[in-house]
Amino acid sequence: MRKFLKYCGIAYISIGAVLGLILYASYVFAYWVYTPGWAGLRLGYSLELSALVRGVTWAPSLAIWARNPHGYSFGKWLAPGLYAEVVDPSAQARPERDRPDVEAKEVFGAFEFICLEQLRSQDRIPELLETVGAVELPANQAATFLVPQAGRAWMMRPTGEAANPFIIALSDTAVCSVMAPKAKAGPILAHFQEHTRNSKIGEEKIGSQIERVFAVSHDDQFRDGDAHAMVMISTSHLLEGIIINAIPEAALAEVGTRPPRWPR
Repeated sequence: MRKFLKYCGIAYISIGAVLGLILYASYVFAYWVYTPGWAGLRLGYSLELSALVRGVTWAPSLAIWARNPHGYSFGKWLAPGLYAEVVDPSAQARPERDRPDVEAKEVFGAFEFICLEQLRSQDRIPELLETVGAVELPANQAATFLVPQAGRAWMMRPTGEAANPFIIALSDTAVCSVMAPKAKAGPILAHFQEHTRNSKIGEEKIGSQIERVFAVSHDDQFRDGDAHAMVMISTSHLLEGIIINAIPEAALAEVGTRPPRWPR
């Protein structure tokens, strides 16, 4: 029995090491594309060593992907760095006024109107989304965006320049989310920081992901005083897209969480 367990352990570690090396190499390749030459390789080595560790502990990650394989392909799970897009330097050099900002305004506007303005009146959200033409997703599709929570999700299909659809979700635990997988995160973050009363609580890098947490105060049009929420914003320095989650103050209180202070 011991020999059997020993061989199983060796097989597990061996498979994980191979998968980890593939994952690690894909990140190094992506960094090299963004920063050609040895500088890019050194950057990838220093920042993505964690990818090797995550690859060795591969079974939980694979199980999560297998639970929802339609979220992204097996190739993206195995080597996400190979799917990074190279930014055109000439596009970066263009003045800011020449870049279309319609999509960023559309995504942030939806988050502000649906998630922030309804912090203390979330029962109005389904009706509002129906009014603006959002399409509610079937329960099995909505679960993709809500796992591990339950709730409802809608798809917004903007017109004109902001052609990429995005998702608005409302969980049973009162978390309101906007998920825009094809949007450029930078302009949306800029709108958030400029047009909300926020104070940054923290920032954490998890592999290629960046998690930012803010305390936000927002004018409540229906009740006296400000509404408050903790806003968590997830982006990636390899791929486009952004996820914005707003957790109302009442929901935070239920789990005994409160930021250091609410902005005024």
